[in-house]
Amino acid sequence: MNPALPDPSPLQSAAHLFKDGRLREAEAACRAAVENDPDNPAAWHLLGRLAMREGAAGKAAGFFSRALARYGADTRPERLAETSKSLGDALRATGQLDAAEAGYRRALAFMPRYPEALNNLGALLRQMGRPEEALACFDSALAQAPELTAALLNLARLHHAQGRLEAAADGYRRALATEPGLVEAEAGLGRVLRALGRGAEAEPHLRRALALKPGLATAQADLGQVLDELGRHEEAAAAFEAAIRARPDFTRAYLGLVRCKRFSADDGELLERVEGFVRGAQLAEDDAINLHYALGKIRDDLGEYDRAWRHYAEANRLQHLSMSYDGAEHARLIDRLIQSFTPEFIARGRAAGSDSEVPVFIVGMARSGTTLVEQILSSHPEVEAGGELRVMHQEIMELDRRRYAPEAMRAAAERYLAQLRADAPGARRVTDKWPYNHLHLGVIHLLFPRARILHCVRDPVDTCLSIHFQRFTESHPYACDLEDLAFFYRQYRRLMDHWRRVLPPETLLEVRYEELVADPERVSREMVQFCGLDWDAACLQFHSKAGAVRTPSSWQVRQPIYTRSVQRWRNYEPYIGPLLGLRDDDRA
Repeated sequence: MNPALPDPSPLQSAAHLFKDGRLREAEAACRAAVENDPDNPAAWHLLGRLAMREGAAGKAAGFFSRALARYGADTRPERLAETSKSLGDALRATGQLDAAEAGYRRALAFMPRYPEALNNLGALLRQMGRPEEALACFDSALAQAPELTAALLNLARLHHAQGRLEAAADGYRRALATEPGLVEAEAGLGRVLRALGRGAEAEPHLRRALALKPGLATAQADLGQVLDELGRHEEAAAAFEAAIRARPDFTRAYLGLVRCKRFSADDGELLERVEGFVRGAQLAEDDAINLHYALGKIRDDLGEYDRAWRHYAEANRLQHLSMSYDGAEHARLIDRLIQSFTPEFIARGRAAGSDSEVPVFIVGMARSGTTLVEQILSSHPEVEAGGELRVMHQEIMELDRRRYAPEAMRAAAERYLAQLRADAPGARRVTDKWPYNHLHLGVIHLLFPRARILHCVRDPVDTCLSIHFQRFTESHPYACDLEDLAFFYRQYRRLMDHWRRVLPPETLLEVRYEELVADPERVSREMVQFCGLDWDAACLQFHSKAGAVRTPSSWQVRQPIYTRSVQRWRNYEPYIGPLLGLRDDDRA
């Protein structure tokens, strides 16, 4: 007969119960262990873990602190590091960020190569607005544990937030290779691929995330955006509606839904629901902005312009609180460009450029018809839409640093062309419609003297009003204030007048939106001829072209040409005094 095994201690029982998920019994056993031995640090540590599991981070921090106070001089560094990290986790959860940082750093003092502590410190530093320090922590964590999924995800999220989209995509892929079927990685990769303009690649990742977690509202909304950009507007609306069902207060989904359809009186139930949110409980600022833009769009579709304006005005007022536009500094930039890019400077510099005719630059104010022009041109079988490329801006920053040395110019042109070739191998022309390229036309002409530039021009008040009605991010800081908007437009026009004077006339074609929508075939033929291509009737079927359109114009450019946006400003004339002077400028 085997001798009886000794009864487990209360702490051993508590540990087994915790492992089995029997948390209440584990807590009772743990408290018994503390009563039996108040100076046992392991019991206090386990109480802290139990409190964290229950969501009581404040209590947990107290328990972890007591554990640390009771460890002896002979305690292993690993145990001290684990409890210090746990204390950091608890303090972070209660919002005590500085104290949490101290906890993580104490853990790393005990065990410098502690990947979980490095990862959690990185997440905290990112939260505290210290991204470069966070990046170093994630890199160090992954150097110790290359398959630490949490660090891979955090690194990908940081790259995404910093605009390093390819690096973010790589991080999410590494996480999926480590843990296939990881919802956060599938959803994150889908979002990044959408941001890169690769909607067809993004869609399956978002759908896999939703198959794994059907109620994931953020992935549903991202899928809605992808489908909208791909021109599948009914499917997009269904995805946004699914996001709203999963999270009825998800305001980004409401804004996405109203952008992918034109509203009628039959949509009263949705209108009532959105207005109910605005009238109801206190809204976070971001949510209020989304809902007021959404309501402005709905009321505008319904022809209720006074009510639409009230919502647009409130959305812009709130958005303006976080925007900062320095008009004086912007005017100085325009002065410097005009003074620097003289006819003599351009004549001297263009010899270093490339003779390629592949790039086609589409410039103009946002909402001036640039997306429509790109969609028409890229419907030609020999043209590929590049979308809003940021490559030229990056090259110009490097050229500024190199003072436009001829060898730097040649290298910049070749790098830009290499990017176009990678994105569109075999295309005779590739478009680039980044909005701020109007600032760079002098450099663009030096790099590519034979490149075509199409300048989209629309009624200035219609243009500015349409900008004012969109939720733009920090890339358009002037958009929320009518005075700022009018000032920015005047600076843009001043610079474009300069480019018309100093660039060879054969390189620049003005495309007037009103003429394009009134006579699409004539103007489209002019555009195609200007690009050095033979006419193709497919250009008139642009609205049925496959591929993503990643601008607020996505729904509009999927429709046959219409003229209802011409002189739209008259619906809002009583409210837009600062913009009306732009028409007087034109007549002057």
